[in-house]
Amino acid sequence: ARRELEERAAAGGEGVAAPEIGPAGRYFYFAEDASGLTGRRTFRRFPSEAEAEAAAADPRSGGSSCQEVFSVNFQLEELGPVSLSVDEEYVAYVTTSLLSDSRPSRVTVRHIDSGEKFVLRTPTGLERRVHSVEFGPARLDDGDRQHELYFTTANDLGRPDAAYRCSFDPSEGGFSSSMPPELLFRDDDEAHFVDVSRTKGRRYVAIHSTSKTSNQIRLAGDGIDNAPALVRERREGVQYYVECSDSDDEDDDVLIMAHLSNADSKTAATGDGVRDGDIGEEMSLFQTSVSDLPLSSGGGSFGTPVHRRPVKDAAAGAGGEDNTYFLEEIDLFADYLALYERSSIDGGQRIRIIDRRRSEDECIVPIPDTIVGGSCGGVIAPGGNIHFDSTKLRFTVESPVVPPVAYEFDMEARTLRRVGGGEESSSGVKDADVDASSKKYVHRRVLITSADGTRVPMTLVYKSHSNADADDEDARWNLVDPPLHSLLDPPSSSSSSSSPRQRPAVLIGYGSYGQPIDLSYDPLLAIPLVERGAVLAYAHVRGGGELGRGWYRRGRKYEKERSVEDYLACAAALASASSGAASGGENPPPPRRRPVAARAFSAGGVLVGAALNRRPDLFAAASLTNAFLDVTTAMTDTSLFLTEHERDEWGDPTVDDRAAECIAKYCPVTNAGIVASVSE
Repeated sequence: ARRELEERAAAGGEGVAAPEIGPAGRYFYFAEDASGLTGRRTFRRFPSEAEAEAAAADPRSGGSSCQEVFSVNFQLEELGPVSLSVDEEYVAYVTTSLLSDSRPSRVTVRHIDSGEKFVLRTPTGLERRVHSVEFGPARLDDGDRQHELYFTTANDLGRPDAAYRCSFDPSEGGFSSSMPPELLFRDDDEAHFVDVSRTKGRRYVAIHSTSKTSNQIRLAGDGIDNAPALVRERREGVQYYVECSDSDDEDDDVLIMAHLSNADSKTAATGDGVRDGDIGEEMSLFQTSVSDLPLSSGGGSFGTPVHRRPVKDAAAGAGGEDNTYFLEEIDLFADYLALYERSSIDGGQRIRIIDRRRSEDECIVPIPDTIVGGSCGGVIAPGGNIHFDSTKLRFTVESPVVPPVAYEFDMEARTLRRVGGGEESSSGVKDADVDASSKKYVHRRVLITSADGTRVPMTLVYKSHSNADADDEDARWNLVDPPLHSLLDPPSSSSSSSSPRQRPAVLIGYGSYGQPIDLSYDPLLAIPLVERGAVLAYAHVRGGGELGRGWYRRGRKYEKERSVEDYLACAAALASASSGAASGGENPPPPRRRPVAARAFSAGGVLVGAALNRRPDLFAAASLTNAFLDVTTAMTDTSLFLTEHERDEWGDPTVDDRAAECIAKYCPVTNAGIVASVSE
């Protein structure tokens, strides 16, 4: 098995991403991973689109017109954040050395045309702790172009806590020794993480200070000569996100997504300083301008509403309930706005396009259902889309068993096309293989009733055993508590008295931080298991983000037990005995349980570990990777890296008796060896 995994990694390692146009629209960029994932090279090419995509299929065939941007050897260093200058002359990237126990990091700036490199001289004592980097706007000074470079550094515990700005002037040989990096912002609260990102319009850099339940943002850049401009003061229970345009007039638009992040907090629940009509638990979108900053945090509006709360869809859910779509994120363009939305019933994704010149003019991007069976079978992910003036939106569609396929939607012509390298998809896999995979594997989403009556989505991926699997589109989605043996198990090909062969199942869970479970392409785990006849099942339990912020809230902190109940309900549905009658015959064999293996990564270890303690009889095996298991210790030991930051998710048992009681009930380590009584 290990040799097979290594062969798959070697064969699939030379993936090439679909080309993305740069921030100034001058070049198309694409990356190539070396065989065995030992390194990465990034290239660019002039934006003759057909040529760019041909080069993406084989960058080495591009000759002198295909230019290397930078390369990294993964055997020597890890690659961190990467940023292109707004004029696409330079690239900045963070690397961390693997050759030293101290693992020092550095920022390298490379002039792409000449290949000349400059290394950022960070302030004394911060050499080992550079966390992220971002190019700001370029300025003309006596005819010479100067760039601002922003970066963040981490404290001794590894928490990014400070943002700096420095001037990069190629005419002076790179970084000015007479003007050391300037400290713009520091946050000493251990629950807050500091980051920097350039806004879409290229004129500003946003400095974020974020906790699990609140944040504040400052803007630096064009027209902001002194201290960065505060967008809105932090307020507990409220989170917001900012994007800025580059308007023709002197006042740039500011788009703000905002929501109540902690509806069970006193501030959010009582509306203290937050008008209920302005924001709710799900994202609302507002527009204001740079000249209106800072906004009042004492109950004032975030601006003019652009998108208010979830949007009702004409289609009803499986139980007749209203189907609404809530906002997850946006892509801002000069003339268009792309809204990435999810269904509140099953978590299905869609993309809605609004013409900013005529706000009433909108359309839904037609997501191809031939790849993963529609919006529920896999994941729809935004492309880079960093060129503000573009009229084309790029996104990818993939599933655990279907590699990423890149699409481009022309927002002006409202047409969709697949992009990539001609006969190759965005992952370097031939289009014919992608199409074959989409027909070879079945994707379903069912709704399983949990202990309290809540319907929990579960995605099923398995190898087709009949033509009906591929043809019955309507039966794939949102069946409520279906008999899974009739969906998953191929009929017996032997005597009529034998039971249908049961496929083993691997049930994957996460359910934390409001993050949807990962349904991206997984050739090292998903394909070998499915090819051997296993069913991959993904439990979209409460605590995740598949059904919105309310779904997350109902599975976090004091309500974490609901996540465990949801996962156990999915496990019980999978393990349920097959129907003896289905096998025919006068004396059908007794029903058998389906073998179910539990699988978790990282924070999913809390969910799966608690489920294993509570109902070990449901599981034949378990596999936990880098699993978080000891919630009790982690939330009481403040010397650990993430303790303060994570208490918003799990609770603080040192001062909150209710949190301590809840953690004691589900913490996998605390309850290890304590097996609950089970009634069959």
